[in-house]
Amino acid sequence: MIRDLEEVLNAVLDERSREFMAEAVRCYHASAYRSAVVTAMAAGMDDLRRKLDGIVAGTGVPKPLKAAHAEIEKRF
Repeated sequence: MIRDLEEVLNAVLDERSREFMAEAVRCYHASAYRSAVVTAMAAGMDDLRRKLDGIVAGTGVPKPLKAAHAEIEKRF
């Protein structure tokens, strides 16, 4: 199990997301399983939000996607 977690952590390319995932792994090792799940989900959602930033910055992006991005950023 430990190797699996280390492989997941090494697969995360974005530094900020990797920090979230490292915290999730620390929570897991401390037997704080609920915190590990919540932190891992936060890492995934944060990574998706930043990827969406990059997509919306491009050209030819549909208006509904731009509107969804604006709503996400407003709530963030």
